[in-house]
Amino acid sequence: MANESKLISNWTATKKKVKHTELNPGFQQHHHEWMHRYIHVCSPHSNAYNSHIPGIFLVDLESFSILNKSERWVVRDGLIPLLHFFEKHPSPPKSIDSTLLFDRDLAAIVPKAWQKLAKTRTQIALKDDPTPTKLLVPSLMCAQYSSLEDTRSALLDACNAFETRAKKITEVALFTPLRIVDYRAQNDDVYTFNFVSLYMNAFGEKVQLLNYEAVRSQFNFSGYYVLDTNSKYLLSDSACLNHCLAAGGTLLNYQRPKEPGEVIYLSPFHGYYVEDKFPEPSSEAKLDLDALGLRSFSDYFMS
Repeated sequence: MANESKLISNWTATKKKVKHTELNPGFQQHHHEWMHRYIHVCSPHSNAYNSHIPGIFLVDLESFSILNKSERWVVRDGLIPLLHFFEKHPSPPKSIDSTLLFDRDLAAIVPKAWQKLAKTRTQIALKDDPTPTKLLVPSLMCAQYSSLEDTRSALLDACNAFETRAKKITEVALFTPLRIVDYRAQNDDVYTFNFVSLYMNAFGEKVQLLNYEAVRSQFNFSGYYVLDTNSKYLLSDSACLNHCLAAGGTLLNYQRPKEPGEVIYLSPFHGYYVEDKFPEPSSEAKLDLDALGLRSFSDYFMS
C-alpha cells in the first residue's frame, strides 16, 4: 500500500493560485464525462456501499451544499483527483458545516483552508484472527490502482506475515478484474503480464480467481487475511475492501496509529481510526506524472 512519504516524494515544486468558485455555475459537460470515466475505471471498487458514514467523491460535487446533508463524509478520491479538486477549489465556502475524513496517506496535500473542516482516517482491524490460512486480495488489474512496485511489496509482506505466524498459505482468493477502457497507457500490456506473473510466481496453483458476483454474494470471509494493494493514486476508499472486511476478513499487516484518536466502527470487524492531526501541507501542488507513468491517464481525465 502506498504511504504518505512515497506519495509526496514524486511531486514537483509547482503551485498555482486559483480563486474559489461555486461548482454549479461553471460545471461543464466535459467535467462530468471525465469524472464518470474515472469512476468507471475504478469500478467495482468505486461503487456505492452502505455505511452510517456516507462516502463522497469531491470531484463529483455539483454543489457544495451537498456536504451539509451529513455531519461526516468519507472522502473517497485518490491522490490525482484530489489534486485536481484542490487546484480548482483551494478553499471551501463558509457555508459548509460538516467534517470530511481524508485518508491519512493523503493528508499532506489537504490545504490548510480545508483542514479546518477535515480529519484524517486510517482503516483498522477490530480483531486479530489467529486462525486464517487463506489470503484474499481485492484489487484491480490497473497500473494506476495497483502499481507493480506496491503489489510486489504487498505480496512480500503477506508471505512474511504468514511465516511469522508459522502458518502456510493454503489458498489465495484473487479478485483483480482487468480494467479495459477507451484509453491506453504506456506499457499496459507489459503491466498486465507482469501483474499476473507476480501472483503465479508467488503462489502457483493456490491461486483461485474470483469474479465480482462471487465477492459481493459472499458474506463470510472469516478465515481469510485481506491484503490491500491499493496505491491510492485513483481511489482511497474501496467498496470491495470494505465488504470483505465487514464479512469477517482480517486486514493484514495494518498499523494502528499511536497518537490518541477516535475509533469509528463500520462493522464488528473493521473501522476507521480518526485523528485531528495534519502534517504541514506541501508547497508542491503537482505530480511528476511522467515519473509515475501516468501522463496519458492524467491528460485524458484532467484536460
